[in-house]
Amino acid sequence: MLVHSSERRQNKQVLFRLNSGKEVVGTMDGPQISSLGGIILLGEIEKTLNLIRGAAASLLDWRQRPTYSLHFLLLQRVLLICAGLEDGIDSNYYRYDPAVLTALGLSVSAERLASQPTLSVMENKMRAKNCYRLAMFLLTFYISSRRSVPKEIVLDFDGSCFPVHGDQQGSCYRGHYETDMYFPLLVFDQDGWLITAILRPGNHGEARIVIPVLKRIVPAFRKAWPGVRIVVRADAGFNDPKIYDWCEDQGQENPKDTVYYVIRMKRHPRDNGIDVLIKRSKVQVKRTFRRRFGTEKYLGDAGKKQKNGDQTEILMLSKDQRKEELVRMAARKARGFCELFYRAGQGRKQWRSDRRVIAVLDHLDTGDEQMYLVTNIQQDPPRYLYEQRYCQRGKAEYFIHELKSLHATRLSCQDFWANQFRLLEHTLAYLLLFKLRDLLPPESRRMSLSSVRENIVKVAVVVKEYKRKIVLQWTSHYFWKRPFLAICRELGCMSLRC
Repeated sequence: MLVHSSERRQNKQVLFRLNSGKEVVGTMDGPQISSLGGIILLGEIEKTLNLIRGAAASLLDWRQRPTYSLHFLLLQRVLLICAGLEDGIDSNYYRYDPAVLTALGLSVSAERLASQPTLSVMENKMRAKNCYRLAMFLLTFYISSRRSVPKEIVLDFDGSCFPVHGDQQGSCYRGHYETDMYFPLLVFDQDGWLITAILRPGNHGEARIVIPVLKRIVPAFRKAWPGVRIVVRADAGFNDPKIYDWCEDQGQENPKDTVYYVIRMKRHPRDNGIDVLIKRSKVQVKRTFRRRFGTEKYLGDAGKKQKNGDQTEILMLSKDQRKEELVRMAARKARGFCELFYRAGQGRKQWRSDRRVIAVLDHLDTGDEQMYLVTNIQQDPPRYLYEQRYCQRGKAEYFIHELKSLHATRLSCQDFWANQFRLLEHTLAYLLLFKLRDLLPPESRRMSLSSVRENIVKVAVVVKEYKRKIVLQWTSHYFWKRPFLAICRELGCMSLRC
C-alpha cells in the first residue's frame, strides 16, 4: 500500500540484520511505485471507446451536490475490478495509487480516489430503472461497436450459479447446486462478447425471462442490421415451447425475420414409430462400432469398475504415454444421426406443430448414448447442425468461467437491485479486458482474461510527476514487454522515438 506524500511526516530508517558484512537499511521515501502499471492501458482504451462514459451518461443521477461524477465513480470501480480488486474496501487501500490516478486522468500528487463508503452508496442507491437503462446501453454499445454489418449473430443463452453467503434479497437455496445462490441469465455472442447479464433470484428456472430479453435484443438488431440472421443456441434447460413459438412467429410477415434456434431436448421423443426408427439407427451405429473396434469393453457394473481401473493405470503413465492412451480411449466411438419430425407434449402442453428433431446416436465401450436437438433450421444436414452449430455452445461455458474469474459472484449487497448493478459493473470490466485482449498480437490472443489481468494489468511501474508531464517507467526485464508495446501501438500511444 502506498503512503501519500502528505502522510510522510516522519521518515524513519528500518535496520535489518540480514548481511553480516554490510548494513541493510530501509526507508519509506522511495519514488511513487504501483503494482497496477497496466491499468493505464485500460484508461487509454476507455478514452477511445467511451464505454464507461456512455454507461454513466445512461444513468439518472439523484445526488444534489456530488463531489465525484457518476462517470468517475463508475470508471474507478470498473478499473479496480479489472485489476482483481472487486471489493469496495479496496478503494480505500488504493486511494493514492499513482497508476490508478493516472488512468483516471488525475494528478498523482494532489488528488485521490473515492472512498469505499462513497462507492457503496452509489451501488445501493441504484434502482430498477437505472439497471434497465444500463442494460439497454450495453445492447446499443454492442451494436455501435461492430465494425461491419454481420451476416449472422448467434446468441448463446445460459444460466449460472452465483453463490451467496448471506441473506441477500432474492437469494434462494437450490438443491441441484446445494447452495444459496442467484441464478443470472447471461447472453453472449459467438465471439464471447457479453451482450447482457440479468440477475435472477435463485429459484428461477433456466428459461425464465428469456422471451422478454429476446423482445429487446432482436428488434434492436433488426433495426440496426435489416436482414441479419439471428440464431438462438441453448442447452436443455431452455427447452420451452414458448421460446420456439416466439422465434417462429417473428417470420410470419417476412420469412427472413425468423429467429432460428438450436436447443437441446430434455427427454427422448416418445412415439411408437419414432422409437422403431431410432432403434434401427442405434443398431446400425452399434454394428459400425463392432466392425471398427470389436466388442465393448466396459458394459454393466463390472465394466464400470474395469474402466476406472484402466483409467487409474493410464494416469500413472508418463505425460506423452498418458496423452496417447487417453486419445486412443476417446477415439473408440461410433456416431450416427437420425432426423425426424415430432410433436411433443399432450393436451395444452402439446407443441402447436411438428418440429425438426435431430437424434445424435453414439455407441461407446460403455454402451449407447443419445442426445436430441430441436431446431427450425431446415437446410443444414444433421451432422453439420450438431458439430458446427450446437457443439460450439461449449464456448459459452468458457466465457462464463472468464466472467467469474473477475469475481463477478461477489454480490454481497443486501438489496437485489444493488447486486444487479454490481453484476453490470463486472460486465463492463469484462468488456474492457475483452477489448484489451483484442489489441494483443494474434499469437497472444488465446490468453484468458485472468492471464491478461495478471500479465498485462498487474505489472509494477514507477510514476514520476513533473510540472508539465508524468513519466511512467516499467522495468526493462518485463517478460510481456512486446505484447504490452503492441497494445500501445494499436492505441496510437507510440512516439516516433520508439
